[in-house]
Amino acid sequence: MLRHECIFENPVKIYTLAKIPNMPRSIILTLLVGMWLTAAADDGTGIYRTYDDYKRDKLEDVGTYKSHIASSGNTTLVFDKAGEKIKIKCADIWGFRYKGKLFRIDSRSMPVYLASKDTVIYYENGIANLQMLKYNSTSASLEYGFFCYLSKDMGSEIFPINGPKTVAKFRSAHPEFSKLADCIESEIADNEFAQNMMIDVKNCIWRFTKKD
Repeated sequence: MLRHECIFENPVKIYTLAKIPNMPRSIILTLLVGMWLTAAADDGTGIYRTYDDYKRDKLEDVGTYKSHIASSGNTTLVFDKAGEKIKIKCADIWGFRYKGKLFRIDSRSMPVYLASKDTVIYYENGIANLQMLKYNSTSASLEYGFFCYLSKDMGSEIFPINGPKTVAKFRSAHPEFSKLADCIESEIADNEFAQNMMIDVKNCIWRFTKKD
């Protein structure tokens, strides 16, 4: 039986932006996000080798998560199992759980965090969320990847949402989400900062999925 995945909740999560393309590194942005699932007791840590493993909830025990080695093209997860260091390349797996929270691997072999699972699947930056879960914190530095991502379902391609061009790619691949894409495109058109863009994406998802 598949585990129940998360939907949007009310608490606040904060990202501190450490690096972003085309922006001076001296600028530090703080982003308020309208969803955070409490990083409580560890109720499941392990990897899913394939999407089929995820569907069957075949979570492979690789020990205790210790750290990660991040890059813009691949990320390696480091675990400790009975004193043995185990390194897992994200390129070699479909996803993983840490403290029960689900992470998928995108086309750049980087983790993304499942933030909501509804009519459309919404993800947030994986590295930042790993850090927040590890240290039971509501803030983290965003050094690699994007703020947010979308996919049609849990088995389909993950699209970063980082501006009009990425929104257009998502719309082209999934025309059934054209209204959502139109909303996002309209809301982010005049935004100067990335954190405003992320808030707009979440607002559009809420409008698109809300039940009247």
